[in-house]
Amino acid sequence: PPAAFSDGSLESPLLTAGAGPLTLTFEHRYQFEADDDEAFDGGVLEVSLDGTIWQDVSTLDATLPYGPLAMTGVGQALAGRRGFTGRSPSFPATDTVTVDLSALADKPFKLRFRIASDNSNASPGWDVDNVAFTGLATTPFPIQVANVRRCDNPTPPPDGGVDPLPGEEGGCCGTGGSPSSLLFALGVLVAIFRRR
Repeated sequence: PPAAFSDGSLESPLLTAGAGPLTLTFEHRYQFEADDDEAFDGGVLEVSLDGTIWQDVSTLDATLPYGPLAMTGVGQALAGRRGFTGRSPSFPATDTVTVDLSALADKPFKLRFRIASDNSNASPGWDVDNVAFTGLATTPFPIQVANVRRCDNPTPPPDGGVDPLPGEEGGCCGTGGSPSSLLFALGVLVAIFRRR
């Protein structure tokens, strides 16, 4: 995230849960500004039944592997909330997260990945990939579109940014701690949702 107040999210299309178990699985890695006892930036998963009122997914699945620290910072949009903060356990490799959303059985819902930062110290941010659901009653998109990757810059980021995700080598995906890291991560997620 940038060294500025930000509050961004990527929202799924309307999804409908089936009558049985419902799970969300995704791969991710993150590195947010934090120290030993404070987390300044971070990301959360939220769900909504009406697209207006959102609640944290941890209210549906208490095993969601959020960090132990609540986010701090006056003006930080997620201040006081726990989330994905600091550095992911396997960084710079990815970790796989599985979330039990079975409490949403037979209901329409939207899911969003939300990220917020305070106004000091940029960090690489949050990369999300391979988002998948099991147990949906409907598919989110009527067709699947092939993911066409185009890279104008085949060299790694010059500023010491994080390595690209596996399978995305070639400079396309290095975030380098720039303000575009959130946009990149959200762009990857959009592509994944389009493929599903």
